[in-house]
Amino acid sequence: MLIMDLIKTLLGRQNSATFVADCGDIALYHDGDCYWLYGGGEAIQAVCHVKAPTELVLNYQKNMMAALALVSKMPQQVLNLGFGIGAFERCFAAISHPPQQWLAVEQSGALIAQVLQHLPLTQDWPVSHDDAYHFLQNDNGQYDLILVDLFNGQYHAECIDHPDFFTLLASRLTPEGVVTLNLAPRSDEHLMMLLACAKQCFNGGFLGHSEGSANLILILTHKPQQRLQSHATQPKHLNEFGSLNLEKRLQQMHPIFPVTTCTKPR
Repeated sequence: MLIMDLIKTLLGRQNSATFVADCGDIALYHDGDCYWLYGGGEAIQAVCHVKAPTELVLNYQKNMMAALALVSKMPQQVLNLGFGIGAFERCFAAISHPPQQWLAVEQSGALIAQVLQHLPLTQDWPVSHDDAYHFLQNDNGQYDLILVDLFNGQYHAECIDHPDFFTLLASRLTPEGVVTLNLAPRSDEHLMMLLACAKQCFNGGFLGHSEGSANLILILTHKPQQRLQSHATQPKHLNEFGSLNLEKRLQQMHPIFPVTTCTKPR
């Protein structure tokens, strides 16, 4: 089923589906073999198929994973800002060599409790009940991969617009690490403001659309844009997610920094 068809189907089943819990600005629903998070309007924020809980369902999640094509090995220290329905946790837990450390942050304690009750994780990875911006201000960890999926209804959370947000992300990222954000700016001007903030803190990155939604995926790294070229051979860790075609997804995105051709010294 196409992603847009799936979202329309879930929205059509909204009235007949089982309302599981009100989790603040978002609600958890269940019908048949699906659980989903509903943020109002046409905002289906996350989906989990009970029969295939480790598979990422929505395109924006798959495109966020394209960040893995920019690193040479599987990230071992992962920070997930926006636990949601636990989709990324289940996806990474199913691979042969999961990250050594994983920490998720979620501001809704009710959502954490409900998701862990109905869709328990297979890995004993902690979920911190905290606001993402507050967490970044007080955390001293260093991470190889930072996932940012923070939403309030149909738009991304306001904390992402804070002048210091990208500075905090950059300070928590290892030199070879990568940040991947799910964005829904309100206008082109809003997007330009976010990119300007990002460029002050990072040296390379890509921006891409997600088919089936208005969401944009922003991938950022400390590495200069010139170094972010396709690998001659696919890194072995990408084989863990072969069906997602992560390198192809990255190739469909646009560099946000100018790429200059450097002549190698003889």
